[in-house]
Amino acid sequence: SGGRSRFKKPIVFCPLSSILYVTMKYWPSVTETFIQSLMLTLLGGGMVVMIIAGAIYFISGRNLPNGQQIRHISPNQATQIYDRHGTLLYEIYGNERRIAVTPDEISPYLKQATVAIEDKRFYSHKGIDPIGILRAAYANYQASGNREGGSTITQQLARNLFLGPEQTFDRKLREIL
Repeated sequence: SGGRSRFKKPIVFCPLSSILYVTMKYWPSVTETFIQSLMLTLLGGGMVVMIIAGAIYFISGRNLPNGQQIRHISPNQATQIYDRHGTLLYEIYGNERRIAVTPDEISPYLKQATVAIEDKRFYSHKGIDPIGILRAAYANYQASGNREGGSTITQQLARNLFLGPEQTFDRKLREIL
């Protein structure tokens, strides 16, 4: 190239662009090789990350329930026995005492308290809270154990309806998927 660079001198002073200009002017072949190597490394690294993510999705995503199945879930409820005057005589239930209610029957204060305690960013994420997961991972690392969970209300629902209580990395991936 006869000592002439293809790059123009930067108009505005920027340390990175100035360094790139000087380097390209005096060592064009070395700089181009470095930039090409850097770009290939980033591209290759991105492909490796995508392959690993695909493998995790394929392995952990097997046998996941269809999201439409939630419409057909009917959780166990307490059986209530009334007398002929409408007075409750008995309630029969297994491990959990559930009574179905409509959303309007739940106090707005209970809804707000649940969101405040369980998932502060409930209205600002789409079911997965990376900040909450990282916060919980850091707290668990600091405590050298399982001190906090990073699950959102959505992930807790998926776990309770479809997955189970075991605390494993695979179950956490399945919650996210």
